[in-house]
Parts: sequence; C-alpha cells; structure tokens
Amino acid sequence: MKKKTRKKTNKHSDMKFPHIFFLVFLLTLNSCDSTKSLIDNGADESRTIELDGKKFTLGPGKSEKIDLEAGVHKLTVKDVAGVAMLDTTFEAKGAGMVNAGLDGYVMWKLFYGLAKDRETALKEDWTEMDSVKYFGEFNYYPPNTPFVNLSWELGPDEPVEDAKNLVITQDFKVVRKLFRMDDFKKKYEEISKAK
Repeated sequence: MKKKTRKKTNKHSDMKFPHIFFLVFLLTLNSCDSTKSLIDNGADESRTIELDGKKFTLGPGKSEKIDLEAGVHKLTVKDVAGVAMLDTTFEAKGAGMVNAGLDGYVMWKLFYGLAKDRETALKEDWTEMDSVKYFGEFNYYPPNTPFVNLSWELGPDEPVEDAKNLVITQDFKVVRKLFRMDDFKKKYEEISKAK
C-alpha cells in the first residue's frame, strides 16, 4: 500500500506577500513628510517670526515650509519696525500652518461633480466671517489664530482646479482648500458670478 505523502507547508509561507506589503507600507509612511508645516504671511507687509527661538523673515504674501513637531510651541510675530504684534504659545497636533501675517483663513470644501450629489457630499450652511455671510462648508480661522492644524489638501499658494477642466462623470470629489481671507473673498465672488 502506497503511503500518502503530505506536502509540508509552512503556514507562514503563504503570508509572505502581506508581510512584505505591510513592511513597504510602514517604510512609505515613515518617509512621508508628516511634520512639514507652513509659516504663512498673508499680510501686506513683511513680518519677522520667532518660532521656538528660530527666526524667519517673510515678505508679504510669502510662505515657507518648516519641520514642526507635535507639541507646544512659542511664537513671536513682529512688524517691520520690530514691534511685537503677537507673543504666544500654541499647540500643534501635527502638521499645519503658522499664521505669521495674523490674517484670517478659511478652509473651504470645494465640490466638483453633479449637483444631485452636492447635498450628500457637503454639509453647507450660512457662515459669518468678517461681518459677511457666506454659503458653503467652511472652517473659519480668525486673525488671532496662531496655528491651524492640517485639515486641507491645498494650501494658500496652491491653485484651485478649474471646474471647467474636469470631466463630468457620475463621480464627484471634494477638495479642501485653505485660503487667506482676501483670496477666499475673491474666489467666492468669482464662483458666485459664474453660477
């Protein structure tokens, strides 16, 4: 009688692909620019910023990428004459933006797609900012906000995709864009006139 031989398999050998995939995933996560933050000066004049003892000078409408760890940070913002306009601490939960221009910011969820999907994709309502009401889904950060934790895909200097250039399909997308207050007002007016 012939003896049946069983092929010995290592129960872990079938798991090589998931292990390798997981390792690659972890390495990719580790190499991500997760602590890259932004110092932004949305003001009309230069600002000198001291962040945790490190000095930066930014011209009007300029920004600079920095490494910023999660935790409490010391921030001083001075005008061109060297007068302190803000001297405070803030807590960063991760990457984000330091408000060096002491400007207001708006994170606006922009919708691209068919009108029928808009209501399910967004939670739009009227929001008052700078004594004016706007309709949409926004997070408003007033001028006295020293730090805005990352909650957007497009920063203040990154362009908004023109809806005319998108191919209309049954799908939709929502893009979160952080605007300086003046830029937001211009874009809101531009979109309102186009409707």
